[in-house]
Amino acid sequence: MDYDNIVIILGNGDGTFKEPMTFSIDNDNNSMGPMVVNDFNSDGLMDIVVAKNDADNLYVLLGNGDGTFKIQITYSTGHLNVPTWIADGDFNTDGLLDIVMVRRDLDSIDILFGNGDGTLQVPRTLSTGDMTEPISIAIGDFDNDKRLDITFGMPMGKGVGVMLGNGDGTFKQPSMFVIEAGSALSQVLVGDFNNDHRLDICFVDSGRNNVGILIGNGDGTFKDEIISFNIVYYIPDQISIGDFNNDGLSDIIISAISHDRIEILLNAC
Repeated sequence: MDYDNIVIILGNGDGTFKEPMTFSIDNDNNSMGPMVVNDFNSDGLMDIVVAKNDADNLYVLLGNGDGTFKIQITYSTGHLNVPTWIADGDFNTDGLLDIVMVRRDLDSIDILFGNGDGTLQVPRTLSTGDMTEPISIAIGDFDNDKRLDITFGMPMGKGVGVMLGNGDGTFKQPSMFVIEAGSALSQVLVGDFNNDHRLDICFVDSGRNNVGILIGNGDGTFKDEIISFNIVYYIPDQISIGDFNNDGLSDIIISAISHDRIEILLNAC
């Protein structure tokens, strides 16, 4: 991604790539922000939903199936309400993809239910509690009821929140899991890190230079002990999951904006 642009680089299937293709979104000189890729109009083709830093909009680009996209559909997120993270899932169990987002400096999460044709409904706001200010979100089924739940990371030592889904687009009151004084979570991510078939929550704690894991019990609660990995030489910023040594276990890759390096934590469970 670039200022005002999304860049697509199509693969050749042999580890090489074609020349980049650029798609412009609003010439407002705001850099691209969080993005999700999925089929939002049920035509079997990949689409893009993206936000921009310092712009109070969501943009939907419907794919043509050849690496190009139709003209964007723009959705306002409210004056000065800038999305800091977005995710997708079917939160009301209608078989259609929805969008969930958090917006800067607000004590809430917003859901835009999908209509199945690439359009989205007006945002519905879910309170996360006073002074929570979630900055990142991730999706998973933490209580094994086949309904999607939401986890969110909070700044300034507030920890991680979990909202269990009812399957109709509503959620139970959030449960809070305090990490430690001085923590500042920049990202949360969901995976099974101890191979017990129950979802855990991994988080980036930029305030204390570590990556931590909350181990799930499979009923929407988590163990008290937090597994932490101290990052010595730089402040971690973003994480992703993959099986990087082909052993069937989820590993973690870490990047940092302030350093030109990545680090991989191999799962030893």
